[in-house]
Amino acid sequence: MTGTDPATPNAPGTTALLLPHFSPAPDGVITAGGRPLPLDSDMAALARLLTAETPLGDLPATPAGAERALADLVRSGLAIVLPPPVAANPGAGVDLILSPHVDDAALSLGGMLAEHRGDGRRRIVCNVFSDQAYQSGLRAPTHTLAALAAAEDRLAGRILGYESRDGGLAGAQDRHRLPLARTLGWTEASVRLESTFCREIADLAARILDLLAREPATGDVRLFAPSGIGGHLDHLLVRLAVCDLLADGALDPAQTQFYEDLPYAAANMPGADAPAGFAPALRALGPPALAAKLAALRVFRTRLRGPQIALCRRHAVLLAGGTGAAERVFRHSRARMGPATMDRNAALGSMAP
Repeated sequence: MTGTDPATPNAPGTTALLLPHFSPAPDGVITAGGRPLPLDSDMAALARLLTAETPLGDLPATPAGAERALADLVRSGLAIVLPPPVAANPGAGVDLILSPHVDDAALSLGGMLAEHRGDGRRRIVCNVFSDQAYQSGLRAPTHTLAALAAAEDRLAGRILGYESRDGGLAGAQDRHRLPLARTLGWTEASVRLESTFCREIADLAARILDLLAREPATGDVRLFAPSGIGGHLDHLLVRLAVCDLLADGALDPAQTQFYEDLPYAAANMPGADAPAGFAPALRALGPPALAAKLAALRVFRTRLRGPQIALCRRHAVLLAGGTGAAERVFRHSRARMGPATMDRNAALGSMAP
């Protein structure tokens, strides 16, 4: 059987899997929230087979509807086709990506990750506030959310080529008993006024140094952090921890980048761009990289809905001036980069990873 997802071209080692939000039933599947979804007989039979990750070559070539059934399961968001795992080259360097929540790295840098998947660099997504009680429309039992989010992260990492580390901290909604609306709209000034938040910033800075200390001291290690666009409290705390480390000389600004927070930037929400000395640069995304990013985002069913994913796709196209797709980061003036002005044609023609 051949692959059916353009984001995961058919290759030796390509597999298919029923998404963790569903379990098989005799005539279909059942959602994590307990809702039955009836399927035709071919789809139901294949869903039962795909409860374990299965190489495409091991899937039945018959009946004639088997390949259609896989395409329909993928198109319906019930199953996923996964590319083969990638191996890192120990001498190729490391990217440490600070992701406030489990989906933030894929949202903001998923295209970059996909574009360079398999190039030998080791890419580690550090999910800082990984203890998840929030969900967006899935209606899964609360006690299942942590396991579901971890499974989503593993699948997204397989698609985009990263490994994960979890910080184990609770998000702002749970830490400070804030409604969702109150987690947004914070500024650096309002955060630093609160002694509790200042302690959290110091703790995060220590955790970041610990993460970096695990990597070879002489290695090529780059750090990626959120810019804080949208003013989400957790995003700003991580940004400010990195800013404090930069100010203390504990981080090399040339090896540090801030990424545009999505979907907040795509919704034109106010908030900080990047610290002084950091300027915007675009990263061009080829069609396969954009398709892989969108496939990874669709895995995060506990946190993301279709309109948010569509907003991110539209933003990527707008960044590229309608001639492709791009993501935006902020790089230090000492780092090799394209023009600081957002001349999209020039920037897209001369982008470094």
